[in-house]
Amino acid sequence: MSHHPAADAVLAVVPEAPAPLAAWPLGAMTEVGQSRPRLSALDKVMGRPVFASDVVLPGMVHAVLLRSTIAHGRVLGLDVAAARAMPGVLAVLGPADMAWPLYPPRERASVAHTVRFVGEEIGAVVADNEPAAREAARQVVVHYELAPACITLEQALAAPVLASSAQVIERGDLGLARAAAQATITQRYSTEAQHHNTLEPHGCVAAWDGDVLTWWDSNQGGHLIREWGARALGIPVGQVRVVSPYCGGGFGSKITLKPYHLIAAALARQLARPVRLFMARAEEFIASHQRAPTRRQISVGARRDGHLCFIDEQITGQAGPCSFMSKNAGGAANGLRLHKVDAVRAELSQLLTHTQYPTPFRGPNVAEDLFCLEQAIDEMAHALSMDPLQLRLLNLAQIDLLEGLPYAGKELERCYRLGAQAFGWQHRAPGTVVHEGCARGIGMGAVAYDATLYEPSRVAIVARPAGRFELSLGISDIGCGADTVMAQIAAQALGVATDCIDLVLGDTDRTPRSIDSSNHSRTSAVVGPVVRAAAQGLRAAMDAGQNVMGRVFHAQRERPPGGVFAAMFGAHFVEVEVNLCSGRVRVLRAVCAHDAGRVLNPQLARSQVHGGFLQGMGMALQEERVLDPRTGHMLNAAMWAYRTPGVVDTPLRIEFVDAGVPDGGNSLGVKGLGEPPLIASGAAIGNAVFNALGVRLRDYPLTPDKVLAALKERGA
Repeated sequence: MSHHPAADAVLAVVPEAPAPLAAWPLGAMTEVGQSRPRLSALDKVMGRPVFASDVVLPGMVHAVLLRSTIAHGRVLGLDVAAARAMPGVLAVLGPADMAWPLYPPRERASVAHTVRFVGEEIGAVVADNEPAAREAARQVVVHYELAPACITLEQALAAPVLASSAQVIERGDLGLARAAAQATITQRYSTEAQHHNTLEPHGCVAAWDGDVLTWWDSNQGGHLIREWGARALGIPVGQVRVVSPYCGGGFGSKITLKPYHLIAAALARQLARPVRLFMARAEEFIASHQRAPTRRQISVGARRDGHLCFIDEQITGQAGPCSFMSKNAGGAANGLRLHKVDAVRAELSQLLTHTQYPTPFRGPNVAEDLFCLEQAIDEMAHALSMDPLQLRLLNLAQIDLLEGLPYAGKELERCYRLGAQAFGWQHRAPGTVVHEGCARGIGMGAVAYDATLYEPSRVAIVARPAGRFELSLGISDIGCGADTVMAQIAAQALGVATDCIDLVLGDTDRTPRSIDSSNHSRTSAVVGPVVRAAAQGLRAAMDAGQNVMGRVFHAQRERPPGGVFAAMFGAHFVEVEVNLCSGRVRVLRAVCAHDAGRVLNPQLARSQVHGGFLQGMGMALQEERVLDPRTGHMLNAAMWAYRTPGVVDTPLRIEFVDAGVPDGGNSLGVKGLGEPPLIASGAAIGNAVFNALGVRLRDYPLTPDKVLAALKERGA
């Protein structure tokens, strides 16, 4: 096995800081705070990086998974004779043909007789090329024993077949708050499943060298895959290597170990050859999992002066066939902390169904919650005949309602004011701007998203000849530019240019454990301060005249200040145009004001905001999984049938307003900007549609058929 360079070098360890390093000065510096192109941009344009799906090994064979075509039941047997007789086919294996590894949480083997949703793994075909494997898979005949299936949330509510779980979040005296309210609105809202649709499909290449397993994998963090994989296979972590320098999109779906990891490893060991196993595009829809559909009833009460008295929510989410990922099937915490409210209550129910379980998706739970709650806040403003911006400004919280702590930094008011100024916000009555068969409206929505104050992290930096420095990070390049901003941080601390920094990342044998996996908008906040500490340790040794060539300087995560709560905030303002004949909603422009603490690279920050807004716009207006409620089959499991925003849908202008100041949660003053731009977009669009039409649409996505139905119901 290869080793991290620290194993063969003299170590200079910068110990874990008892307190954060001194904060950097406000504003842009020579490297940090400057717009720098992504370090890998040219290579990617030229097609040089090797993604996991590009890996080709000597003797490599290709695997295709057999997937269930029923939602619930049991595999009785497979007819495989025709498949095995096809040219190039090496193996056709079902549940009984080998000891398949158990998949976390060990409720089911990675391949098994039991079936819990359409698309679940029931076997594998291996051939010397992928087309042959896929054709052979189509020749396998599966015999099932059918069992009753529960497909939709409505079916689960009416006649539950599976168990469910529930929890309650409550603060304040709801009874007193209800009595004090002089205006109350109660409405029902819904969000649908959203699929990740990553450009690079899910999959890996697995190979064994003796007792050592290597996965070339498309993931959001190899160290987590390594740890989960070793535990699932029952081998030491040191016998697993994960290589994932680049990931062609994840959005949360590639955080954790999946069945295909274990299946590929088992097949590679069985056949004593490297195995490539990647999903086809249709499989991406039926087996890579998705954001959970939710249903919710929201009540909001306020005094006539706009003071919010209470928020009361009943939320139901679709958790799939087991409790493994039920935490991703509905949430309310970040919505409840967004505004200053006397009392809040949220009852969360995660219903089990015979469908895929949900996995995190950019802003998991929070997007679904705030798409709806921020519409309810807008409805309250309308009921009070108040500007929605003014209502939010009247109810700014300085103490986190759920934790009872002051914020490490909160600039939501700046988001409101600077965003409104950039947008030219002038609230107007609904349905008042109509021209040539199109109605125009404006709307806004806000976001609060809990941040990470502390998490163990470790990086390494070493001086190389010719004035270069090598920074080793246990992260994958998932497309956000984390590699570039980490190089900027190191360069700033060392006093050199960013292009003097060489990066090693995405290989668990060559990098320390910087983070388990990049998610929850926390990579910069968790890893960035450690990069600075290691680089400053190296710089101090250089300033002291020490010979640093070849010495590896490590640093660990600093301890954060106590007694504060960290969160990200933002506010979006949008203008939409609704065609009254076709029902199509078009977003014309958007201003996205965000408090992300110190912005390390404005150019990359704008890119994050643009991408996040567009992904939220897709969830708000287009993306909808269509399931047959009888069979559980997805009826639009294709890119052409499952609509996502394209060039023609892109707003004419998406403007990023940096409303943040360096945050007190860490020495860099950074928070995160990966997920809030998606979260804040949905309600802003929904509220703008109401402002355009004078009729409220509460069931996402706001597709043309729903717009026309709402207009017809209103008599328009």
